Amino acid sequence: PAFPSLDTIQSRRHFGDPSVKGRSSNDGSTESDKAVENVERSSDTTNTREYHVIFSTGCTAFQEWQSTTFFYFANKVQQRGKITRIVSGCKSNEERQAVMETFQEHISPLSPNFALHMTPDFDLTPEHNK
Repeated sequence: PAFPSLDTIQSRRHFGDPSVKGRSSNDGSTESDKAVENVERSSDTTNTREYHVIFSTGCTAFQEWQSTTFFYFANKVQQRGKITRIVSGCKSNEERQAVMETFQEHISPLSPNFALHMTPDFDLTPEHNK
């Protein structure tokens, strides 16, 4: 049997569809209502847990754009903790410099918790590894 959609589940929960199982308590709420409340309570943004998100990218313009967007939205949602981007694969000093300049001009001012780590080019193809 197919699973019901989230909309179906929510409408049944809100309109008292008897096909939704759950024992009612004295206040009229069901076990599923209490489970939803617990999930909502556990996603409370006042918790103090810190995270360190680390992601790696290459040195392409597309990955630069994706990383910039990632940092922007991490700042916008006030992501707690540190975020470090590891960049590998820059073929020239100019590419490395461009990544570092973008970070310093556009990303670093957003948060002191944003970091950039540059690694050497680890390309193992014969033409690059002589």
